[in-house]
Amino acid sequence: MKLKLLLFINALFIFSIAGAQNYGETEEQQEKCKEALSLYRTYRDQEQFDDAYRFWQRACDDCPRDVTERLYTDGVKFLGYKIDQAEGTDREAVLVDSLLMFYDLRAEYYPGNDEVPPGHCDVLGMKAISLLKYRPDELDSAYAWLDETINCMQDYSRAVYLSNYYLVKYKVMAKSDDDVKNKMKKELLLDYLNLQDWCDQAMARETKERTIESYQKAKNNIDEIFVVLAECDKMLPILEDKVNESPDDIDVLKKVLRLMNKKDCTDSAFYLEVAEKVCAAEESSACNYAIGIGYAKKEDMNKALTYLEKAVDLCPDCADRETYLLKAGQVASVLKQARKARGYANDVLAMNPNSGEAWMLHGDAIAASSSMCDDGKLGSVSVYWLAVDKYAKAKSLDPSLADAANKKISRCASQYPDRATLFGYTLKDGDSFTVTCWGETTTIRERK
Repeated sequence: MKLKLLLFINALFIFSIAGAQNYGETEEQQEKCKEALSLYRTYRDQEQFDDAYRFWQRACDDCPRDVTERLYTDGVKFLGYKIDQAEGTDREAVLVDSLLMFYDLRAEYYPGNDEVPPGHCDVLGMKAISLLKYRPDELDSAYAWLDETINCMQDYSRAVYLSNYYLVKYKVMAKSDDDVKNKMKKELLLDYLNLQDWCDQAMARETKERTIESYQKAKNNIDEIFVVLAECDKMLPILEDKVNESPDDIDVLKKVLRLMNKKDCTDSAFYLEVAEKVCAAEESSACNYAIGIGYAKKEDMNKALTYLEKAVDLCPDCADRETYLLKAGQVASVLKQARKARGYANDVLAMNPNSGEAWMLHGDAIAASSSMCDDGKLGSVSVYWLAVDKYAKAKSLDPSLADAANKKISRCASQYPDRATLFGYTLKDGDSFTVTCWGETTTIRERK
């Protein structure tokens, strides 16, 4: 009964849209086409895919190629189902060929040229992903298709296209000869920035949590490959060659500068040279940050802070704002500007409460405020208790900071008051204490 009802519904659906579709030139062909479409859709809706596939094949034979786009979208699903059934047999290769052909037919008959992005670009991306699934060794074809796809779709690319493009290009590079390898390595470094930007733009536009998570996962996957590529000693010669090829190309200079900032490759003269060129041509947060770091390396902290604060001002909502805030705060801390350093730390924590580096900066700012908090009693030493709280928080969030945090904790502990001093204020180890100058409460520790 249910099958008959579905047949009736599908037949009614086909009849209702008959005027908008081409079912064939003759009445006989039209009837055969409509019947095949109705039957395969009915079995599809019943999830009886073997029968659906059989009548879908009839529809492919009996209907014009442009009868409906669903003929191709459903066909991809049916062929995927059949490929899984035929895994390891000779028939598998034939079915995969058919699958790839149906992507081509869909792009030919339904190119979606008026869509944003064009539909045929999306179809080519799907074709590439299917090729990687069923023929993972055919990297060159997959790379060519993904390259065309993402350059067409850009920030509208699906997350899976962006992450697979970077991975496949990396694999193609790894198996290439030296000349091609060096060329592709340069491209991969610069591609990284485009892909990350496109992911960020897509995430800002999307509203579905699942889709946003897919782009974040893509960013993480791209990051994992980038980390392998981008060790400073290996990356800088490649970037220098790239700049030498186009010394006046401001877009290349800006991308190179962002990459060096991303990986903290800031010790070379080349870094400062690129930063100054970028700022001379087009002032930005990135070039001011770079110049600030350059002065910090030269230990001219006052100039460094001036440029770093300008970077922060020019980057109210850019992707690198957290980095700029953190570095400005660290330099302010070196200059003993405790309140400013703590303010920057709080700005970072407002963006990322789990930033271990920001909690370390918080601790540094407080530890440096002993004279500022001196009230003639315990104010000057209480800051060390509070600083230790921040250092402990930092290493709990980021275990890589544990060694540095423990050293700072040890230095603070050497400044704790002894038991007799605490007794003089009717206090003891473990009591609660409010650090007045910072308005925060901590736990008293005595020097052991």
